[in-house]
Amino acid sequence: MFLAATDIQFTTTVFRRTTNTAKKWGYIGRYRAHYKPIVKLLFGVALDSNVPRLLTLGEDRNLVEYDLVNSTEDNLVILSTEKMEQSAVPVSCAWYPPIQKEHFLLIANTEYKYKLYNATTKRCRKTLLGPTHGSYIRKLVNISYEEDRHYVGFITDHKLGMTALPLDGNPHNSTALLGHCDGNNNMVVSHDSKFIFTVGGM
Repeated sequence: MFLAATDIQFTTTVFRRTTNTAKKWGYIGRYRAHYKPIVKLLFGVALDSNVPRLLTLGEDRNLVEYDLVNSTEDNLVILSTEKMEQSAVPVSCAWYPPIQKEHFLLIANTEYKYKLYNATTKRCRKTLLGPTHGSYIRKLVNISYEEDRHYVGFITDHKLGMTALPLDGNPHNSTALLGHCDGNNNMVVSHDSKFIFTVGGM
């Protein structure tokens, strides 16, 4: 089990749970892999295995993956660094639900676009129109309510909404409503995907 955090110095810090019985965390390492603010920290599991994955996405357009398996104390290992955009700036990402044969990472950018990247090769497979509710998307969350009902939740500067999956670029598959009067800051979804929690204040 791992715990990770980012800070305003563009660094990522990782801890590992040392034992199964005692709730003790051991420090693995700290790495400054970005030169601009980090917009998303994302845990996952490698395809067809139980190997943990940790990725960070930054405003520098880089997606960094860390090698948690081979990292040791005071040595956080970088597995790969990929440039994800040329002109737009990525603002958030989330794992795409396994509703297609290919495993995807979904990234939203400042040009109101959704982009689907192969989760292994990190190559762009599809670009689609994203929600256009005021500002561009600020945060993304994966909402898997039932086996046959999947959504992506998002917030913009002042609105929160959902997009029905699979993504096809149809603007009528997205809906949004006014969130906090002083702006949306963050959103998370409950473990059963039945509730979305938001925090206001820009």
